[in-house]
Formats: sequence, structure tokens, C-alpha cells
Amino acid sequence: MLGWVFVGSWFAPAVDAPVRVAPPPGEEPQRGKAQAILVARLLPGILGFHPGAPREADERLVAARNFIEANLDIHLSASACAKHLGLSTSRFIHWFAEASGQSWKQELTRRVLARAADRLRAEKETVTRIGLDAGYGSPVGFTVAFAHHYGLPPAARRKKFAVAGE
Repeated sequence: MLGWVFVGSWFAPAVDAPVRVAPPPGEEPQRGKAQAILVARLLPGILGFHPGAPREADERLVAARNFIEANLDIHLSASACAKHLGLSTSRFIHWFAEASGQSWKQELTRRVLARAADRLRAEKETVTRIGLDAGYGSPVGFTVAFAHHYGLPPAARRKKFAVAGE
């Protein structure tokens, strides 16, 4: 059963689940407290952020994503992103994963493959050329990564675009 719990300055969904919170000796268990604890544990994973985190974190995440998008052509490194944001490389890697819910490398790969998919749809370049331009060292590496991400190899996806008339 789903309900709502007031946590801090916001309402959050609370799952009516058998969560046990041990009360002090001689006191009855508090159901609302168990729901609040459950929400506090689950909400960051559901929403992809920690409520109450400073707004600068959101702005920094937008800046990081914009920097990644603007520099896809130069085969970006974590250290370049970290330097742009004024963080150490290791701090950037940990911070990005915590703030976005995925590693910076997953974000980079997702964006590189999305750009490659757009090129497959719009251009007549070979799959090999698109894969090499995307930073993959071989057509096989590109095809495997693309198929893993989209469920189809690039050539099949291009045919699907052609059949759909996109």
C-alpha cells in the first residue's frame, strides 16, 4: 500500500512494508517512523539524488553534462572533466556517480552512442567510419557496444530507420 510521509520540508511516497524499527525498551513501535526510514533509504535511488543536497550540486551536474556533450569529438577523459569542474579526478569520478546515478563513463558512452545513432539515421557514412569517429578502435568494438546499448547492431538499426522512413 502506498501512502505519503512528510520528511523535512517535502512529502515523499512511503511504502507500507514490514519494516522493523526497534523501539526503546518499554515503548510501542512507531509505524510512521518506520515509513520515514524506509523512504529515506529508498528515495535517493528512485529519484537519483539526495533530498536536501545543495542546489550547486545540480548546477555542477548540468555543467558536467554540458561539458561532456560539447567535447564528445575529442575523446574526453575523466581528468579533463574534473579539471573543468575544479575537482580532482578521483573526486570527480565518485561525485558524478553519486550525483547522477551512473558513472561518468556510462554517461559518456550513452552520449557517444546517441550521436552515432543520429549519424546512422542522417548520414550515408559507413558504419566503420562512424565507429572510428566515435572513438572506437575497431568496427567490432563499436558494433558490440552499439548492439549492447540499442539491442541491434548499427547496420540493422540503420535499416530499421530506412524502413520506418525516418
